[in-house]
Amino acid sequence: MDLDNFKQANDSWGHLQGDALLKEAARIIRAAVREGDVIARMGGDEFAMVLPAPAREAGVILERIRQALAESPEMKRSAVTASIGAVSCARVTQGLDSMISMADRLMYEVKARGKNRLEVRDMQ
Repeated sequence: MDLDNFKQANDSWGHLQGDALLKEAARIIRAAVREGDVIARMGGDEFAMVLPAPAREAGVILERIRQALAESPEMKRSAVTASIGAVSCARVTQGLDSMISMADRLMYEVKARGKNRLEVRDMQ
């Protein structure tokens, strides 16, 4: 997941506001995921999540996160949304790093087609 327009908000509003936006994003993500799910900030304004669930169920959770970010007053004020690329597979055969790389590529495809979107791709 990448926060759309974060750099512009951070540059315009300052790093304290940027930090507040990152904290708000983390709060929203934590509120939406389940016990056992893993969340990580990958750096800058990118987050990764491991959601052990079928693609449909994970997609519902990720869409809830995307919508909550879009509706957050703090995010709205700064015009920050989220683009999310998610990959799903029944069994990790190429390793977690490979899955993160595939999701990252998909997230950039999502951003290229228009921001504030989610796409889940089943890799089975």
